[in-house]
Amino acid sequence: MNTVDVKQGIFTPPISLIITSTSASLPVGVVNQSYNTVLTSVGGNTGARIWTITAGSLPPGLQLNAVSGAISGTPTQAGSFPFTAQVMDTGAPQHTATRDLVITVVPPVAITTPSPTLVGGWSALPTPKPFRPRAECRPTLGRAPERCRRV
Repeated sequence: MNTVDVKQGIFTPPISLIITSTSASLPVGVVNQSYNTVLTSVGGNTGARIWTITAGSLPPGLQLNAVSGAISGTPTQAGSFPFTAQVMDTGAPQHTATRDLVITVVPPVAITTPSPTLVGGWSALPTPKPFRPRAECRPTLGRAPERCRRV
């Protein structure tokens, strides 16, 4: 809602909650990895803003800074966390805006490779056989040809 005071010539535009995307989704978080994003607002009175969560909740491990609008911390649980953010300016008249948002937190990527080792230290791979030549050759000390015999 716009505030207009015709006698004093005051027009204060309504405050709007803005995020960098046109969707309600904020950047995706990863369990046990640092997360940081900032909510911003435009319009309303100049000066300080007060940020709150009015419905829903942030993912466990994240906090909203009431002065800066920063959402930061380390998420500890995967899932989709919808919440309603509210911003108020501190001037007169006071303006308020809310926006429904969602933070999705995913588990960390785990790369696993199969291990050929079985319980007890045994290997699932065949044991290579030692090399055995099929013939044994003995030098003839300068006389050709060498003499070889089958082994």
